[in-house]
Amino acid sequence: MYLARLLATDDRQLSRALKILNTTLNGASHDVLVIADIAEKTAALKSALSLDPRDTTSHELYMSLRQRVKDDNERIGRSIGIEHPNAVGEASPRIIAAIRSEFASAQCFVPKTSRIKTMLKHNPPKKVMESLHYRSIDSMLKHEQTNHLVMIARYIEDDAWNERHEAELAMLTASDFESRNIEIFWLDKAVLVDAFAKTNVQHHLVIHAKEVGCVAIAPTTEKVINSYTIRTVSLLVHYIQELLYLSSYAKVVMTDQAFGKQYARAIVGEHDSHFQLAQYPLHWRSMHYAVHEGKFSDVFPPHVSSDDWHTKRANDTLHAINDVVDFWRDYSYVIGGEEDYVSANVIDVAIDDSLNAVFGSHSLKYAQRDLQQELLSRYLQEPRVHTVVLKRFGVV
Repeated sequence: MYLARLLATDDRQLSRALKILNTTLNGASHDVLVIADIAEKTAALKSALSLDPRDTTSHELYMSLRQRVKDDNERIGRSIGIEHPNAVGEASPRIIAAIRSEFASAQCFVPKTSRIKTMLKHNPPKKVMESLHYRSIDSMLKHEQTNHLVMIARYIEDDAWNERHEAELAMLTASDFESRNIEIFWLDKAVLVDAFAKTNVQHHLVIHAKEVGCVAIAPTTEKVINSYTIRTVSLLVHYIQELLYLSSYAKVVMTDQAFGKQYARAIVGEHDSHFQLAQYPLHWRSMHYAVHEGKFSDVFPPHVSSDDWHTKRANDTLHAINDVVDFWRDYSYVIGGEEDYVSANVIDVAIDDSLNAVFGSHSLKYAQRDLQQELLSRYLQEPRVHTVVLKRFGVV
């Protein structure tokens, strides 16, 4: 099955789910429409790159996208006052300022800082204390920002600490939560460079912690990174959106008796499934996007407002920062090519360029995530489908 190959997922499981959905909806066939969209957008992508839509290899398409991301890295840099967009020290504070401005009104639903502080006292992050040169948890909490400590701990503490952290999260109740602005900052602490070094390859210097509403640029000794500005801007947008997904999920399930356990699993659990659609496991992000795109946010209870469904994909946000960089808009879920698939998601391409990746080992990760979200959210926008799902969550 073509979509299963694009998504690198279980062919039988996805085929069965789509068959059930299309039968239930009397042949809505959103899967066919998505495939057609990808073909149309791939042709438009090639034309925009001055390539022949009928005679362009996947390698040629990929190399053209790599060059485009280099060029747009310069454009984005200039638009936010960066002379050298690959220079980490110069670019990072200006990137943070631009993203803060773009998401100035964005809020997340997270545990209160006072509750997080109590959790840290119960479960001291000893590696964080050692890295920051503190002898006691009380001293560290007095001099450091509580929420930042949790984010740091999530990346440098061991599995045992994270298991205890999950147990603490599972004890939370809805009264422990509040809505507050997302924190976006540069964690410019040289003493943490070594502690973060082991995870740099995974997070590309952008870190986050959903339970405290923090997204940050990690500390590094690297001075120059190819496509650093566009990569970092795009990843910050991506992880801010991940915070917002979890925030809307928490608000929807907050009245459930097992709220704390559900929230803990969603935060720390090694899974990508908050619910099932036609026996196919889905992350809440698909539902969040479906509500954002659809017209049924008013079915949710009063404590879940329309603002909770705020959605901005990285490809589209670049245009908001610099309207000259509109090339990537609407391409976030496009995976082109015949057999050697190529991502048109700006995050994939920017990461590849920063790592100087070779064709054949290039990233499809972020395009695949957005494609799954696009595909399943279209089905979730169908009234007969979203009503069933919302009933499972006790909403309607």
